[in-house]
Amino acid sequence: MRKTNQVLLAMILLGAIALGHPVQAQQTGTDTLGPDRPLVTTPAPPAVTAAELVVEVVVNGLKNTPPEVQQKVRAIVGQLKGKKYDDTAIDKAIYAIDDTGYFWGLLARPVTREDTAAGIRLTFDLSENQVVTGIDIEGNTVFNAAELLKLVKTQVGQPMYFPQMNADADALDKYFIEHGYTLNRITHTGQDPLTGRVSFKIFECIISKIIITGNYKTKDYVIKREMKMKVGEVYNQKKVIETLNALRRMSIFQDVEIKDVSGEEPGTINLLFNVIEQMTGTGSGGITTGSNAKPLLYLSVSDTNFLGSNQSIGLMGSFGEKTSYRFNYANPWLNDRQTSGSVSLYSIINPRDLKNSAGSFSYDEHRTGLNLTVGQPVDQTTHEYFTFRADHIYGSSTNTDPLLDPVKASTNVRSLGYSQVRDVRDSAFNPTKGYYGMGSIEVAGFGGNSFTKVQAEGRYYYKVKPGKVGKTRAETKQPWVYAAHLTMGLIKGDAPYLDQFLAGGTNTNTIRGYSDDSFPGKAMFVFNSELRVPLNETLQGVGFLDIGDAFGGSFAANFGDADARVRLGYGIGLRLNSPIGPIRLDWGFNPSGQNRIHFGMGATY
Repeated sequence: MRKTNQVLLAMILLGAIALGHPVQAQQTGTDTLGPDRPLVTTPAPPAVTAAELVVEVVVNGLKNTPPEVQQKVRAIVGQLKGKKYDDTAIDKAIYAIDDTGYFWGLLARPVTREDTAAGIRLTFDLSENQVVTGIDIEGNTVFNAAELLKLVKTQVGQPMYFPQMNADADALDKYFIEHGYTLNRITHTGQDPLTGRVSFKIFECIISKIIITGNYKTKDYVIKREMKMKVGEVYNQKKVIETLNALRRMSIFQDVEIKDVSGEEPGTINLLFNVIEQMTGTGSGGITTGSNAKPLLYLSVSDTNFLGSNQSIGLMGSFGEKTSYRFNYANPWLNDRQTSGSVSLYSIINPRDLKNSAGSFSYDEHRTGLNLTVGQPVDQTTHEYFTFRADHIYGSSTNTDPLLDPVKASTNVRSLGYSQVRDVRDSAFNPTKGYYGMGSIEVAGFGGNSFTKVQAEGRYYYKVKPGKVGKTRAETKQPWVYAAHLTMGLIKGDAPYLDQFLAGGTNTNTIRGYSDDSFPGKAMFVFNSELRVPLNETLQGVGFLDIGDAFGGSFAANFGDADARVRLGYGIGLRLNSPIGPIRLDWGFNPSGQNRIHFGMGATY
């Protein structure tokens, strides 16, 4: 009983102590009572006295800066008001003002403290950048200065704003690069604190030398005249690419490589063009027998780079039972204006066939005449051509069927023609990208058959699978290329049969899978598409699809289509890049179950 009373007394004393313990207001501190630890009280932060409180902030020197910048500066320093004086906070405000880019001398910390009865007054004495009085662009020789100044956003009458000046330099740099001047740089953005003039200095890279190698046959001047740039000019990558494509389109080089190396003098560059020539001269001949067992001599010689001048010359002849000959000459540079000229003289006999439901009709085409063409450039990728043609045409056959009478009729064609060609392919020999477009009109009459023929043609090339450029030709992988071709034509008037459109067969740009001249007509449309897959360095595999027709006119009514129909051809083929030029072999099929082998020289398109 006595022990129980002692325990109760102890509990009452502890409760009294707990109830009598003072409780602090929360804002004056925090009481912490832990096990086996004395009671700890965290003191409240001391109150800010008037002598330590920033009560006013004054900013001097805001005169010419834009209103939005002035507002930003006042907002930055305004954050100091009503707070305890703090050197770190003042430094942060100075850094923020410096980031605006409109002031100088901030490293000297232009801040004055003044103690007043009410508190502390801070005065910021800012020094604005020099007002821009003028803008100069130095070192530029390729653009009009006014053209470049339109890109500069720095304004006369405003303080110099260094971030904007740097952005202006970037804009000028980008402009030069977009126009092909990839080696030009803005080397320095200067400003004169005394005069207030801002200057942008352009570093131009000058072509010091152009070196040509690999042309064992082709004359240097033939290559140099295709170049779009000269020694002493500012380097332009677009002109280099245009030159590269122009050289490849000459069709006398297997490939053209270019390297650039630093010149002997600072700010100069040397361009090294290495051409890989291909065989351009061919010749063949022999003796065979004609249908009457009499000997027939044939001879053919040609060169598309005659004497290394890029002039083309060719002579073909067969003598015996049927005598034929053809002489061709072409010069792509008759004068400094790049006027081109070509002439063709011919008297040829070609065996041909006509087919209809009644059977096959064999005949010979006889064509004697000349063709003169003069061309000139419209721009770097477009040329126009003027043509005069005079032909005497007739057909001969032992077949007396009246259906062949129009073919046997003797006709004369004298015509004037105009065409325009735009060629932006990367190569005329084996294009992998770009396009080719042509439009032409031919007006015939002048004492012969009277008719008008209009044609349009388009070609497009796309890399389905990119190639690989290696250090050597063996390491270089050719790309997979999709090639599309569309041609259309229309004839109005009295055109002889052999001047009409003849679709189907081996002829270039026609419908494979059919025999030659299967579809004659006075109107024509043909769409060809090919997927060209490289098998090795000189051989390509091809899958093709052809759609089209030639139709309309009396000949078409007897031997083809009076009205338009969709003719389909498809198949596979090979392309061989041989020393005598491209050789093509196609195996074509048509929906009727027929198939034909088509063999020819030269690219399809």
